[in-house]
Amino acid sequence: MKKYLALILALVMAFSLVACEKEVEEPVVEDVPREAIAPTPAPVLVGNYTLTAEYLPFDAPIILDVSGDPDMDVLGDKVYISNGDTEVKVFTLSGNALTFDKTISVEDTGDEISVDNSGKLYVDGGVFEATVVDPATGATGEAVASGYLSASKTANFALTYFTGRETITAIKDGAASDWMLEGAAGIGAFESISNIEINGDTVLLAGADAENNILGAFDLSGNRLMLSTGSLAGSLPNACAKTANGYVSSSVNQMTFVNADGSIIGEADAKELCGITDDSMWIYEMTPVDGGFLVLAQLYRTGVTGDEIVLFKVSGF
Repeated sequence: MKKYLALILALVMAFSLVACEKEVEEPVVEDVPREAIAPTPAPVLVGNYTLTAEYLPFDAPIILDVSGDPDMDVLGDKVYISNGDTEVKVFTLSGNALTFDKTISVEDTGDEISVDNSGKLYVDGGVFEATVVDPATGATGEAVASGYLSASKTANFALTYFTGRETITAIKDGAASDWMLEGAAGIGAFESISNIEINGDTVLLAGADAENNILGAFDLSGNRLMLSTGSLAGSLPNACAKTANGYVSSSVNQMTFVNADGSIIGEADAKELCGITDDSMWIYEMTPVDGGFLVLAQLYRTGVTGDEIVLFKVSGF
């Protein structure tokens, strides 16, 4: 009799557990919509330099439902902001104030944009030739060489490169040829290059040699001006800029400041500097302007729908 009672009790408990499992369902948690940030920048000391950041809000927050690869370029007082999709917004920068000018619609901005000395816009690129857009007429064409392209603002000159290639290509007066880096076709001391920027008459190459993440500065003819010593913070640098006192590179939100002679001064956390508390921050572009340099970044957070593109001006270096 006890065996039968035990069996009946076991069956009742089993059915009870099954019923409970059927009744208890995991709650569905939906992501909350993103709200525009209200950052609280704070000074950061790097070496003997006190860095400050100022938030430069757009006319309307740029919040994207799908993550892209935003980018930026500057020509004079015009700031070009790509949303990583099909739009490039143009702003006028006066002091630390942005004024919206217009939107340039393109088929695909790709990973990078660049503006040349005549105001023509280069978008996408990569393994293909970049599309050239004339904002004044809307006419489009193709660059004469494939690769991600960085154009000079002081000369009819651009450089293109794609990861894995053994040479950098120069475009001068509409013709393409190998760029002679330190007198030879190739990528010099670099084993890989992750970013090329032309700031004024200086070409910046960021990437890695056999041991470290490095940053190099060269003139337009490929003669070395500076090569960093030690290792830049983070993984491969994805942005770099020349400043009044040296150079700066970034990897995600880690910034490394480099003297004009190549020695590393120190590092800064862009989240701390820009006052980003709740979000993850990824710097996509840094560009020199009067009084400092601009930092374009994308913010993202688990549980929040949409990523926000933000712009800061950093001064003090």
